[in-house]
Amino acid sequence: MPPEGLPVNEKKLCAWFGGAGLGDRLVYYRGFLARDRSATASQLSRSDQAELSRVARRALALAEAGLARLTQHRFGPDDYEYQIIVGPRVPTHGDALLRVLAAELN
Repeated sequence: MPPEGLPVNEKKLCAWFGGAGLGDRLVYYRGFLARDRSATASQLSRSDQAELSRVARRALALAEAGLARLTQHRFGPDDYEYQIIVGPRVPTHGDALLRVLAAELN
C-alpha cells in the first residue's frame, strides 16, 4: 500500500540539509524505494514517483560527495525507512557541495 504522500520533496530536503548540523538525520521516505520509483510496479502517482526519484537522487548525490550518509531500516517485507544523516561540511573533496549543485545545471 502506498504511503499517504511523500514525507519530503526535493526542495524541503535541500532546505533541511542547508540548516542541519553534523549528525542530524531526516527520514526522507518509508516504503520500498526501488519499487516505488518504478513506472511499472509503483502504486504512487506519476508525479509522486518523479518527486521521489528527485529526492532519492539528491540524497545519493550528497552521500556520494561525502556530505552525508544514507541508511535504511527494515520494518518488514517491502517496508523500509530511508534516512539521510548529515556528515562533516568539509569533506575530503572541499568543493563537494558546489559540484552537487553544479551537476543540476548540466
